[in-house]
Amino acid sequence: MDYVPYEEIGTRKNLIVDGSPHPHSGLVLSHWKGSGTSPSLMRDTSAEIVLDYLKQQTFPSDVTCVSNDHFDEDGLIGIFSVLNPTFALMHRDLLVDVAEAGDFAKFKDRKAARIAFAISSMVQKNGGFIPVEVFNQPYPQLAAELYRRMLSVLPDLVKDINKFEKFWADEDQFLSQSEDLFKDQIIQIEEIHDLDLAIVHLPNHVESRGFHRFTQKRTEPIHEMSVHNRTRKLRVLYRQGQNFWFKFRYETWVQLREPHNMLRVNLGPLADLLNTIEGESIWTYSSSNKISPVLKAKKESSVPFAVFFEHLTNELREGFEDWNPYR
Repeated sequence: MDYVPYEEIGTRKNLIVDGSPHPHSGLVLSHWKGSGTSPSLMRDTSAEIVLDYLKQQTFPSDVTCVSNDHFDEDGLIGIFSVLNPTFALMHRDLLVDVAEAGDFAKFKDRKAARIAFAISSMVQKNGGFIPVEVFNQPYPQLAAELYRRMLSVLPDLVKDINKFEKFWADEDQFLSQSEDLFKDQIIQIEEIHDLDLAIVHLPNHVESRGFHRFTQKRTEPIHEMSVHNRTRKLRVLYRQGQNFWFKFRYETWVQLREPHNMLRVNLGPLADLLNTIEGESIWTYSSSNKISPVLKAKKESSVPFAVFFEHLTNELREGFEDWNPYR
């Protein structure tokens, strides 16, 4: 079995990891909606599905290549595990932890977080690891090149992440800073259990910094890992003065080992209502079929938080369910 870029599969019988089936797929190991992966194999990340498949079964003899159509940590680890099963099974728990750090922004071992940080940093255009000219091509070709380069370096990241400190140190410092704010009770989380909702209260003086999600750059006042490691709630509301933004976590986009009942609802009508109250169009909702949709305003809101919160919780209770990964 070898890695073949998605656009180059042609009619080869293939294994797709962490994605939807290709027209000529002989096997799909993925937590994506509609993947066709057997319910008995379902795990929270695609990487864990692959690793547990490796312990139980052998690949169909007519499947000759492995691929997917996007690059991220979960896909990287899943494909790497297919190609390097002995090494992958030897480091199973750490690799699963890295996949969860990448997909769900949570971790058990800080080493896993640092590996995820390093991967994200190394695949940036100006990350200092991959030549800049590699990024001057369409995404399918770019993703293929990222896989080729990162599949070869992943064992080194696993064996000694400290050698790659320059790629993870800045984000690791931001994570430590965020965790200290929680320890000092400067930032607090309030949970509403019947809504599967966590409310993160942020003081105004906490400034935004850069971090990565799904290997992409984000800027917020708190590192998401510090939040997700402290709450299992899959709906998260952040409040910082008159700035408030709401997210459905990525776990609500994929199929988990244990299906959850609180699914995504359409918050587009709420964005429209808030814009009416504001008297200007500043609120947007990025659609429930996005991997991590956000309801947010592009500047401080004039709506009192109590009013916003009442409308949000009403929608979470009664709104139209518009994404069900299990259906």
